[in-house]
Amino acid sequence: MPNEKKLQIVPFRCPECGHPLKAMDQDIIYYCKFCEAGLHFCQTSKERIRRIPIVFAKTRAKPPASEVGSYNPDFYNLTHYLPFWTFITEGSLYERRTHLAYRSGDNYGPGRGRTNLYKGQKKESDITYQPAAEEGHIDKKAIKKFRSLFYIPAFNTPDMVKMGAVITAGNPPIKAVSEKYLFGGVISEEEARQVADLVYIFFEAAKSDFLKEIDFSLRLTRPRIVAMPFHPVGKKIYDLVLGQSWPREIFEDWGEIVTFTENIKSSAS
Repeated sequence: MPNEKKLQIVPFRCPECGHPLKAMDQDIIYYCKFCEAGLHFCQTSKERIRRIPIVFAKTRAKPPASEVGSYNPDFYNLTHYLPFWTFITEGSLYERRTHLAYRSGDNYGPGRGRTNLYKGQKKESDITYQPAAEEGHIDKKAIKKFRSLFYIPAFNTPDMVKMGAVITAGNPPIKAVSEKYLFGGVISEEEARQVADLVYIFFEAAKSDFLKEIDFSLRLTRPRIVAMPFHPVGKKIYDLVLGQSWPREIFEDWGEIVTFTENIKSSAS
């Protein structure tokens, strides 16, 4: 047929250097190993492909020595990086209603301790509570503020809020290293900003009282991607920055990411 058009497959190239980009089908975060550009495909922005800083975190921790026998000595090749959105977060708490009853606090994160985002600014013991009704009370302080670095997983996991809270609580010092591969980034910046609200509520709900209502605002600035190293050990996967272990099943795309990365490495060798 004279009007028939042929389908042409065009390789996805880095807009910075022109080299082909390798990515998994659902990825919207890309890293160019040639020019080290970080890119974010954003459907809600006029500029569909935006430059985003990507930093690979240096390994600072390893799985416990008691579990050394559970993993292959070829440690580096079994370690893979997963992306996290990070934001400089400035928060303001306007009102916090709780029930009168108290409970022992939830322990989570490194060191099994609750994190106080107001540390160094407002101590929990400084807060004055006054009765508001028979069933609860109100914090009468006008505003409490904090400034912190929030971490939000940019990969598929059902524990996105908890993992974000644990990494944020750990506040790991990041030392950048040079790496080549980062896959599995499927969470957009807009989605990560929405999850940040839930991470803050997670912190407040984990306190020793019973949270009823809360009024707050978060200002998120300087978005970037921090790629953190993870390593499988039996039925667990450890992050190699804080040394925190997670159940393997919550890393929904781990097997696909590992297979894809190994295939890319094999084709490049």
